[in-house]
Amino acid sequence: MRTRPWEPARFLVLFITGVWGVHGANAQWKLQCADPAIGDAVVSYSPLYGRANMSDSAWNDQTWAFAEYGPITALELYHSGSGWHDPFIGWHAGGELKGVRPTYGNATNDDALLLGARRPHQPASFALQPGEKIVRVELQHDSVMRWMAFVTQLGRRFEWGFKDRENATSDADYAPRDGAYLAAVRGYEGKQLPKALGGYKKRYIIQIGFAWAMPTCGGYKWREPQPEQLQPQQQAAFVNSLFDSLVSYGDDGGSGGGETAGSVAAAPGPKEAQARSPAPALAPVVRLPVAPPPVAAAPPPATARAPGPSPALAPPQISICTAPVTKQRACGGDPARL
Repeated sequence: MRTRPWEPARFLVLFITGVWGVHGANAQWKLQCADPAIGDAVVSYSPLYGRANMSDSAWNDQTWAFAEYGPITALELYHSGSGWHDPFIGWHAGGELKGVRPTYGNATNDDALLLGARRPHQPASFALQPGEKIVRVELQHDSVMRWMAFVTQLGRRFEWGFKDRENATSDADYAPRDGAYLAAVRGYEGKQLPKALGGYKKRYIIQIGFAWAMPTCGGYKWREPQPEQLQPQQQAAFVNSLFDSLVSYGDDGGSGGGETAGSVAAAPGPKEAQARSPAPALAPVVRLPVAPPPVAAAPPPATARAPGPSPALAPPQISICTAPVTKQRACGGDPARL
């Protein structure tokens, strides 16, 4: 049976309707939260990522800056490029992510708020939009830190360093719950060198971890489905599929491979409203102490000692300061504690 004049148009309408339907966003419950703000509760601390080197480590925890200045508003990362020459130590090979320096509120500096090193390395900066927050961190490391990426709830991504080095370990750390965001970085950096070796205070990242915070949230709100606009690559694929389908339809003479044109499926009826499940319960926010000390390594096991008398203890050395109280600092005392 030959195709009626209006059948190709009808087929086209049905095809477009089906394709657009696939790209609609489903209705869902969405957590309603305020923008990140000073005073938000720290709710989680991540593990430390990277290879430990306790003999060359200095602890740097920046959660105090989050509590004092507010959420992260920008980041600056530094990598070592192809290498550099140090006048005290000599040639350093490149390929390393050397430092991370967040801006908390409007505050940053090269000392307490820099984890790792900044000079003489190559920087890259990234500023968050108002209300934007980091919800995932990805990183790669081996004996040193190699690469890091920060991803926001808006889908924006900022990365710097040397990705996919051979034998590098890949890790990712996510916001621990719906609505949470990256509050601060913390970890171990290379400790200060002696003056004979340059006296550098900031050298490299050894291990890095993350503190996550929770804004003020008022519960979940139902979000109705919204049409999702196709990306350029998806649009091209859609047009190609449409063309191929129409050509195939014409080659078959509208018979549908032996079927009549009347066998084209009927247009779907109105889309049924998605059933609403009960709104999720808002889990209570448990505020953790800001900047707790790092977990200490387990002490070595006690060694067995041969039985015998305990060694005699030396008598304590006692010195008496006869200076007036106001001058007892000269004797090593502290009037504030007397």
